[in-house]
Amino acid sequence: MKRKKITIVLPAIVLGVCMVICGCNRMDRYIPVVETFDPDSVLYFSAMFHGLVKDDHGYAIEGRGFCWSTSGVPTLSDSYITAEGAGLGPFSMMARTLPPNSRLYVRAWATNKAGTGYGSTMIVTTKLNADASGNIIRAVRIGNQIWMAENLAVDRFSNGDPLTSLGGPVDPGLFYNHDSANLKNYGRLYHAFTVQTGRICPDGWRMPTFDDWDELSDFLGGHQVAGGKLKETDTTYWQYKNVGATNEVGFGARGGGKYGPSVTFNELKAVGYFWVLDTVPEAHPMVQQLIYNSEVLLRANTGVVGLNAASIRCILDI
Repeated sequence: MKRKKITIVLPAIVLGVCMVICGCNRMDRYIPVVETFDPDSVLYFSAMFHGLVKDDHGYAIEGRGFCWSTSGVPTLSDSYITAEGAGLGPFSMMARTLPPNSRLYVRAWATNKAGTGYGSTMIVTTKLNADASGNIIRAVRIGNQIWMAENLAVDRFSNGDPLTSLGGPVDPGLFYNHDSANLKNYGRLYHAFTVQTGRICPDGWRMPTFDDWDELSDFLGGHQVAGGKLKETDTTYWQYKNVGATNEVGFGARGGGKYGPSVTFNELKAVGYFWVLDTVPEAHPMVQQLIYNSEVLLRANTGVVGLNAASIRCILDI
């Protein structure tokens, strides 16, 4: 009796397996047909990707986008983004969180009820994350923003022109006490008219606004505590006691001091002043201010604090 059960059941099992396999194979025929095109607008962390859904085989497209990896053939198991919209036709999207100075393999994808189809693999190489002076830019992601993780030190504009091309009797990009060690540790102090050109941040970066600083502050718990979370720890780049400093997000703020209207440098390791785009054209523009004896992120009027030149932290233009 047992043998008869086996001979009866086995064909049923085999038949069921065959039906599943055949069914899967039939559905595979309806996976979307997708093409990938050459990326463009490539910068340090970003590139514009392009794709095309050629055929959905009668099953509505549920999602489409691009995936990438640093080796092999990318799939949705790797890094990916989802483009807006659905359906057949061309689609494009800017990927804004790519690794800099990297060779990446990119494919377009689209998904319907039958599964996910991929286009051919394209190769894109993101730019070396460097400014116009050749300095490698250290960056840090904080919330939805990407900030420079050190003060700007560039001695030329994003188009390659030297800062001195502005002319005039004032050096547009100083470093504290003209000491090269301070240039390395704290970056440059820039005059407001240098900021006004709109060309001081490297390509793909921009001057932050008060809204940008507010978003940063909100992410860190508000102005009352954000200053401490942004400051480098210990007293290497700040005076004792460096109150509340944790540098918990890697921003690495340092007390770069200022250059005042009396043609003097002062407040090194005591205060860090950072230009904000919004008020630069005004007679006495505002700056963001970090102080060694406070964990508060402050705003200061340059006319009140006697400031002509301050530090810059650019933010990625995403």
